[in-house]
Amino acid sequence: MHLDAYQFKQFFHIVIENLQTDTETKHIKFKDDNEENIYRFFLTSSKSYKNYLSNSNSISDEFKSITIDKAMPKFIWVGEVIKGSTISIKQEVQSIVVVDATESGHTGNLIFATNSKYLIIKNNDFFNTDSEQDSLDRRYQIFDFGNEKFYTFANNLKGGHTKWQS
Repeated sequence: MHLDAYQFKQFFHIVIENLQTDTETKHIKFKDDNEENIYRFFLTSSKSYKNYLSNSNSISDEFKSITIDKAMPKFIWVGEVIKGSTISIKQEVQSIVVVDATESGHTGNLIFATNSKYLIIKNNDFFNTDSEQDSLDRRYQIFDFGNEKFYTFANNLKGGHTKWQS
């Protein structure tokens, strides 16, 4: 892995803040600043995570199709935002950020971020142009869903349970 845990945690918080202030995505909330939140981070294989998504009964088929068909590296970092002060198995998750763990350097490469209503996928075709509006139009693909429900991911890598971290 090129992106270590410390770098991912820093990148996770930057992604959350940037998405909540970006011109294109500022209306989308990934955490509630007025409530206590726990941040949970783990490394997993994209195959294992896609399997978790495909077997989830609380996620729509459209959401599954978009995320499961998304090209991902073999290993990914996942960050979950959980409301409250404790974590338990099968607890509802407010938001998720998925990042390429194989990305070299000190910054991650966002694969997707989601809360119960929106899915944001980084547009890999994005490039800076002279026109700021052209750049904004290409930065993300945003999908509006009704009310997806995500629960803490429990199976990691060889089928073991993840360590709970905040």
